[in-house]
Amino acid sequence: PAGNNRFLGLLGRLIAGSQDQLASFNMRARVEHIESFKPELLAHELRRIGREVDGIAFMALEHPTVREAVDALAERGVPSVTLISDIANTARAAYVGLDNRAAGRTAGQLIARFIGPRRAKVAMIAGSLSYRAHEEREMGFLHLFEELYPDIEVVGLREGHDDEAKNYRQTKTLLGQHPDLAGIY
Repeated sequence: PAGNNRFLGLLGRLIAGSQDQLASFNMRARVEHIESFKPELLAHELRRIGREVDGIAFMALEHPTVREAVDALAERGVPSVTLISDIANTARAAYVGLDNRAAGRTAGQLIARFIGPRRAKVAMIAGSLSYRAHEEREMGFLHLFEELYPDIEVVGLREGHDDEAKNYRQTKTLLGQHPDLAGIY
């Protein structure tokens, strides 16, 4: 995805800079950036790029048009690998990334340990719940508090779309609505 997400920017630079290492495997890689959070655009680009390459690795959006594009690639013999965020019920070849539900539970566990045994409120700002990775982290985060820390209330679930200015505004709003907020994930 295009944008100012530092991790994704670093990943793109690493892939683009790997040409010498990949050449020894008779491979080339290129990085294509497209506007984030637009499933129709992602599906279109997967189909377009799929006509030019032997395989695609991409960060998936959970959406029917993206699933259809992935399945169309597989039917044509072009394998796809999802990175960071997976997609359900497709013929993609593999997923490379974290167990995002466990990552959400880990974040919740750390916050709960910092808060200690008391009533408190915490909040979460996801990049976008269009990404399965973010949705799974949210599920892990919420379920941990429901299971183990019922005195900690999760308030104000929001999406920041990986935009620092928007996340800043979201944080200010959350703190204005809940001045007793004990943590934000």
